[in-house]
Amino acid sequence: MCSNLELRVEAGPSTGPQLSVLNDVISPELLARTVPTIEQVNINQSTGVHIGPKFEIVTVTQIVECSEPNRANRHPPDRDKKKKNKIWIRFCWAGIILALLITIALLIHLIIIAKTTESLLPPEAPWRVTREMWDAIFAPSNRTLDEYSPIRLVVIHHTVSPECFDFDSCAAAMRNLQEYFLTMSFLGYDLPYNFVIGNDGRVYDSLLWNREGMHTRLYNKCSIGIAFMGDYRENIQGFSRVTERQISRLHMLLQEGVDLGHLRPDYSIVGAMDLAPTISPGGILYNAIRSLPQYDRTDFRTLTCDEI
Repeated sequence: MCSNLELRVEAGPSTGPQLSVLNDVISPELLARTVPTIEQVNINQSTGVHIGPKFEIVTVTQIVECSEPNRANRHPPDRDKKKKNKIWIRFCWAGIILALLITIALLIHLIIIAKTTESLLPPEAPWRVTREMWDAIFAPSNRTLDEYSPIRLVVIHHTVSPECFDFDSCAAAMRNLQEYFLTMSFLGYDLPYNFVIGNDGRVYDSLLWNREGMHTRLYNKCSIGIAFMGDYRENIQGFSRVTERQISRLHMLLQEGVDLGHLRPDYSIVGAMDLAPTISPGGILYNAIRSLPQYDRTDFRTLTCDEI
């Protein structure tokens, strides 16, 4: 942007008046004083006569004062702000897309793991999980049930531990229970039950059929102990519920015991509270087994293993 345009005309070396033009404006008074008025000219016997102003050197000087535009104003603030907003929006969208991709990858990974886990179960008995499958610690026991085999009593318990609804969580729950009874319990013994039924409906091997457990005092050597994973007391918050699949797998397991000769065909199902002063297997589970045709209302507390 330019201002103060000055045009100066100088006649030199003449010492006469000079004409100056400032901001494209010439003052009429200055113009009148600068230009002389000639009314009459008489020339006699003269040579080299010159009429009118004589300029030997004319210098035109143009003084231009310009101020360079501010570089900072080349991009108005609003334009810079909009540019920054566009960049920020792009970063936000990139973050959202990345989060979605990670979520999808995790879901695919979990699905693959779930399918792989299911494939570990033998196809001929998908409801049965061996000690090797849930990674049990080897804990040999020499106490068998041979003296009273085939067994009549099947005693139902609950583990009073967190529920588990898939293979991974139930396998971890089994390892936790075993660690408790091996190291933290005064028993110093492997899992006290012969089998455990998870909330996923699978049967998890513990001591198996022909090993004496430590689940019901005075009746361990003449009974099979089966525990349901969870806490089935009615008066607690978040109590466990018995599912049809769990009851179905209980029947399948007991039928296997009969077929293998470990259980009598007329076996009797009882709750732990029927044989000892305990709240196990909890009111909810106890009511469920009392509705089974194999539940026996005999007062076994008055009988010994020999009498049973």
